[in-house]
Amino acid sequence: MTSNLDELIRGALDDIARDAPELGPPPPPEPIVGATVSLPSTHFRRRVLQVAALAVVALGVAAVVAVRLSRDPTAPGSDQPSVSATLPTPSTVSSETTSAATTVPPASASTTIDRQGDVDRRLSEIESSLPIPDLDALQGGDWLVATWLPPGYDFAYAQGLVDSSRSVVYRNGTTGERLLLSVRPGDAVGLPDTDGWDLDVDANGVGSARLQTDGVAIGVTPQIDPRDTALDAASQLDTDVLVRLVEGLSTEPEASLPTPVLRMDPTRTVTGSSVVATLTFKGLPIELRAQGTNGYYCLESGFGSSCPIRFDAMMDVMSKHGGGGAGAIDGEPTMDVTSYGIARPDVARIEFEFADGTTMAAVPEDLSGTFDVRFWLIAEQIELDDPIDASPGAPLPQGILRTIAYDEDGNILAVDDGPQPGPGHIERLAVGSNVMLGAAGQLAGLGFVVDAVQDRQFHDMVDVLRGVQPRLGTVVMIDGAVNGPISPTDLENAMAILADVGHVIVVTTTADREFNASNNEMVRALPDRYPDVTVADWATEADTCLETCLYEDHIHLRPEGQARYAQLIADVIAGARN
Repeated sequence: MTSNLDELIRGALDDIARDAPELGPPPPPEPIVGATVSLPSTHFRRRVLQVAALAVVALGVAAVVAVRLSRDPTAPGSDQPSVSATLPTPSTVSSETTSAATTVPPASASTTIDRQGDVDRRLSEIESSLPIPDLDALQGGDWLVATWLPPGYDFAYAQGLVDSSRSVVYRNGTTGERLLLSVRPGDAVGLPDTDGWDLDVDANGVGSARLQTDGVAIGVTPQIDPRDTALDAASQLDTDVLVRLVEGLSTEPEASLPTPVLRMDPTRTVTGSSVVATLTFKGLPIELRAQGTNGYYCLESGFGSSCPIRFDAMMDVMSKHGGGGAGAIDGEPTMDVTSYGIARPDVARIEFEFADGTTMAAVPEDLSGTFDVRFWLIAEQIELDDPIDASPGAPLPQGILRTIAYDEDGNILAVDDGPQPGPGHIERLAVGSNVMLGAAGQLAGLGFVVDAVQDRQFHDMVDVLRGVQPRLGTVVMIDGAVNGPISPTDLENAMAILADVGHVIVVTTTADREFNASNNEMVRALPDRYPDVTVADWATEADTCLETCLYEDHIHLRPEGQARYAQLIADVIAGARN
């Protein structure tokens, strides 16, 4: 007699499902090898069926107990809130049962994921694995160069600075973003030594890197060229790109660089330059000297210096520098106006309209015969209707009202009306934190718009400057050395943003914190690299009146300190304009 064992097992499972409905409908049984079995006798057949039924019932009872334990974490013998890790859930179990069995309890405070810690650990692991360039070669005068660059970047120029610092600069032709590979004497940076590379990643994921030793400091820094309009372009220098850049850094002697180095000596004279234009002003001969490479130039004359200037003859018609009233004479209705710049070859004449209604024309030239652009240099004493107000805080009149470039047929190629105050224009801006906040009223009396916030960090001030860059006028003051270490990246970005501001004032701090001395060193070194920067040395000034100028923390200003602080700024402005 033959019987199908699968059918009998199915019936047993149906009985179990009635007794334990929480298990859901029974699953189809797995086929048994030899599913159709020939049984020799009725007695033997009954014994087989009894054994099979008992086995199936035992399995069903175990499953019911396990499910109930999973629903009652307080049941005896249950130490875990869920048994899902040990109880495989049949594919046919209801969705309600599945949810209950696989619920994960909330993480306790001790198991909360420390995402910032994970980021820091990842950066630390990356930093420890990055190769160190040849520091001996860099100390010996070699330059830091990239053997790999992100897409769109090309070599722009190499620049040597007055403190033996040097930078190789790469530029993205689409976004205008620049990448600086800088090398500086270790004692010129004023930051603590690092054990290998130190990566700095901001909230947007944009990274910079530095390595500091006693003998040399090197950095990989992104910047936005202030002449470009894509100031809000997303930086390509995320962590992965930064790591690949650092891994590919190498050193090269100066002779191996793609172009000659743009360099100024300690007197801010452009070295290796050529005389490109001359004039005689008040009986004195004046020369304009130029050095240029790959569309970047350094210009220097008796009226000032500018380096580097980016000039693209395919897009730019002329580039003007100066013209704001150098050499003003206090109390007299006259002003000396000077200016110099670059023009593309098809500019035959540049006409200047002065504040007194007179005009002057200059013919761009290149006396050296070595450049594919032309240069111009002018100086003129003009008459004003009213005497110049020489009091601190009074703005200088605009010497040159309009500059017009003509071709040889008299067609106008470009018109420059100079800085025009408009809606939201900020002629004088002061950005700072605790100390400046105490003297906000006095600074406002000097004509400043004051943006000072308690405990503000320097990198936050950089964001403020970037946001108002199109509105900036002739003077910007920054007091940001008190609340935290100033990053070289942030400092360079601030200087890039303020490149077109005629006078930048940076203030030292009196605070006695571990980072303040190095901050002050960095601030005091700025004029060697940036001719338009003046240091307002409040740290030195306040030393003469600590008890009467400052409160007990030697940071915040008493009334006398507020007056002395504002007077220092007024003196700096007056000294810069006379």
